[in-house]
Amino acid sequence: MTKTKILIIEDDAEISRLTAMYLEAEGFDTSIVDDGLAALTAIKNYAPDLVILDPVSYTHLTLPTTPYV
Repeated sequence: MTKTKILIIEDDAEISRLTAMYLEAEGFDTSIVDDGLAALTAIKNYAPDLVILDPVSYTHLTLPTTPYV
């Protein structure tokens, strides 16, 4: 059985680390990115089942990510 893949887009390293830790403890596979370009690359290469995007962090991302998700 394959794990559900979750992409975490968050510019605060501590929040993203804790989020990933809790999700991985529940059996999810996680990947963390902290900017828009990395997010677009991760969406293409990692092919997540779910994306968690911090709306406050969104204004700090280098590219508008939401239209591509």
